[in-house]
Amino acid sequence: MLDTALLGAAALSAVRANGAYVGVFPGREPPPERGVTITSAAVRSDGAQLSGLLELAAQGVLTPRSAGTALLTDAADGYQRLREGGVRGRYVLIP
Repeated sequence: MLDTALLGAAALSAVRANGAYVGVFPGREPPPERGVTITSAAVRSDGAQLSGLLELAAQGVLTPRSAGTALLTDAADGYQRLREGGVRGRYVLIP
């Protein structure tokens, strides 16, 4: 299970016994159960790769999933909602 939605423990029900769970927020992994291996991925930014993904999105090849929009001044609130988990997509910040 690659948990990019930050579901944590709720996602473990979809993992078979002795399976693997990978989170994307180090330190927020759920406690192991049923022999499931718990780990997290290290994420780093890559400007060239992000530029390529932006081009694919502009061409309609990729469809980004957005949870909504938020004013830049409200970014901390959006970040907190992401940390709580269960949000599909990410917030687009508006200056």
